[in-house]
Amino acid sequence: MNWPALAWQYADNAWATLDNVSPTEHGKADLLRIAQGLRGSPPYPARIVFQTTYLPAGYRLTSGGREADWPSGAGSFQATGTRYVNGPDQDISELVMPIIDSDNNGVRDMRINVYRRDWADNSTPPPGLPEGGVWCNRGNPKLCYRITPDGGWLAEVEGSGYESRTELVKIMAGLRFADVDDPSTWFPMK
Repeated sequence: MNWPALAWQYADNAWATLDNVSPTEHGKADLLRIAQGLRGSPPYPARIVFQTTYLPAGYRLTSGGREADWPSGAGSFQATGTRYVNGPDQDISELVMPIIDSDNNGVRDMRINVYRRDWADNSTPPPGLPEGGVWCNRGNPKLCYRITPDGGWLAEVEGSGYESRTELVKIMAGLRFADVDDPSTWFPMK
């Protein structure tokens, strides 16, 4: 199924995208009207609510910001999200959104997202887990979680299956968090 979306290069090595959360909500004409109404501003670094202190070798940031590149991502329940791809030889030109990307695209990627805890249905850590501890999804070896220090948000890392559970736990354990409610404390995205 094709979902209407726009992408345009607005500066060297900088792209903007505009897409839908549903394939039928807004058509191409709506998206073009919205895009024509946008105005630029002086550049400034994107900021996110977490900072990574560990990523497995070869992973590089490919996208991120106030929302994830999932079509269900929205500011009402998500603080920030990032996507990382492993290896300079990985062709990311065919990637769209994780939920739309082909399951057999072979891209080694992972995402880190921070969701409101009351929205996430997997936000209950196992009994006895120490504060700030990491746990992983019993049914999906590609998912691990951690609650932010203020207790109101859930960080999630999702691998593509190429990363070991040990690596996913190490990524989560190494996250440093800013105050979700105060974007002036957020980290520059890099």
